[in-house]
Amino acid sequence: MLQIIMKSLQHRMITNLALLASIAAGVCLIFSVTLIQFGVSDGLEKARQRLGADILVVPSGASVDPGEVLYGGAPSNIYMKNELEQEVANLKGVKRVTAQFFTQSLDEDCCDLGVALRMIGYDPKTDWLVQPWLENVSKRELVDNEVIIGSGVTAAKGNNLTILGKEFHVVAVMEPSGTGLDRSILTSISTARKTAANSPLLKNVWQKNGEADKLISAILVEVEPGADVREIIVRLETSHEVRAFSASETKRRIYEQFLVVVGLLAASGIVALVASMIQLFTRLYTLTVERQGEWGLYLAIGATPRKITLLIIVEAGILCSLGAAGGLILGYLLYLWSVTFISTHQAFPFVYPGLGLMGVTAAGIYLFWLLVTVFAAWIPIYRGGHIEPTLVMTRGEFD
Repeated sequence: MLQIIMKSLQHRMITNLALLASIAAGVCLIFSVTLIQFGVSDGLEKARQRLGADILVVPSGASVDPGEVLYGGAPSNIYMKNELEQEVANLKGVKRVTAQFFTQSLDEDCCDLGVALRMIGYDPKTDWLVQPWLENVSKRELVDNEVIIGSGVTAAKGNNLTILGKEFHVVAVMEPSGTGLDRSILTSISTARKTAANSPLLKNVWQKNGEADKLISAILVEVEPGADVREIIVRLETSHEVRAFSASETKRRIYEQFLVVVGLLAASGIVALVASMIQLFTRLYTLTVERQGEWGLYLAIGATPRKITLLIIVEAGILCSLGAAGGLILGYLLYLWSVTFISTHQAFPFVYPGLGLMGVTAAGIYLFWLLVTVFAAWIPIYRGGHIEPTLVMTRGEFD
């Protein structure tokens, strides 16, 4: 029977390839969109749970998207006077603040990393944002030559790294967060300032902005319960030369922008899915006309209706499996490309789905298509099992 099926598939090569391409397109888009949606939802939920800042404050002249500061890990040298931290802390409605200092790990001979990453100096005395990510780190404060790296940095615990001409020891690797911390290097704010100040490659930065030990890059603010975030932002921007952003609004805007992309992909996937289902039904229905003589001959030489049914199901199952397998492979590649492409144009938190979730999703999509195929094959199965061999062989048609 398998030999008969293979010959049938080869004989109708063009129509079968068109059907396979249609199935693969629908499965590809649905699989990739599902994985992207899982990753973004998980990343945003983790960021919501752990990133407890209500307001982000950066220098007024900083040409940086707030999402990049919150999530992207984009290398940047933006600075303002450190006195602003206390002034912001004294504002009515502000519960607590913490400052961070950014500098670049330049992708030149000064660095072992090969790419430009953000080096974040955080203040362990006031910080409440970085600490929750350090669940696998036993120490809260780092000495002068110690760093903690994100899970996306190509190094391991115990390694030594040269950053901006200074050697550091990696004491820990953070758990994946789905945020810019995965592509960042953490150290104490004093170490970050000292390292950046001593780098000859950044000399012009300090000539422009002042001494590094008197600068900060961002202030993250938590407000009192019931405080008006918008009012505090207005007071900040009118009384200081800063830009202030609502972290919740930034998260919402990023998610809405991402939903547009996911929505377009999902719409394309649904259209491709419906088109491939229609083509599948049409293709299997035409079997009742194209192969009636063939099935009648099988019945005439002793085949049972059950064997005809099995022949149709196996052939349809092979087409479904090949199309779905190709679609799942293409969908995974499209998913990887989409996440990389979008992350280079818009910072957003993303946690890659585990192999278990990906496997369950792929199996679910495959089983769905298998059920659709069985349902689509019902008509040729029914007609094939009710062929009158003598009529088909003499008249060439069903009774």
